Amino acid sequence: MSPQHDVTLSSADRVLFPEDGITKGDLYAYYDAVADVLVPHLEDRPFTMKRWREGLPGGSFFQKQAPKGMPDWIRTAEFRTWPRGSKGESRLVDFPLVNSREAVLWMVQMHCIDMNAWYSRVDKPDRPD
Repeated sequence: MSPQHDVTLSSADRVLFPEDGITKGDLYAYYDAVADVLVPHLEDRPFTMKRWREGLPGGSFFQKQAPKGMPDWIRTAEFRTWPRGSKGESRLVDFPLVNSREAVLWMVQMHCIDMNAWYSRVDKPDRPD
């Protein structure tokens, strides 16, 4: 059993889905309720944060690199990435690993509405399962 960590939710009343009135607090409660089922599907898979800072109307952006200030209890795994198309250099990226309920909730705090993990795990990155 993993140790418990506190995740503080800010802006719980921020509306993420205006047509339905669903708030960040609602999303947090949903992911808290389904975490026991969800975490085994995310565990040890490099995670790309798709962040919706202002909810659906504000659009999203992808963040592969674990952000500065991420709690040290959320592990990372380093992999080389290449930009889409053939422009730019490859680089090493420290991907977050969402291996616990608290890590899922921290991703919600960081405005991740949907959970985007690789199809493979860190021990066999070329073998999607």
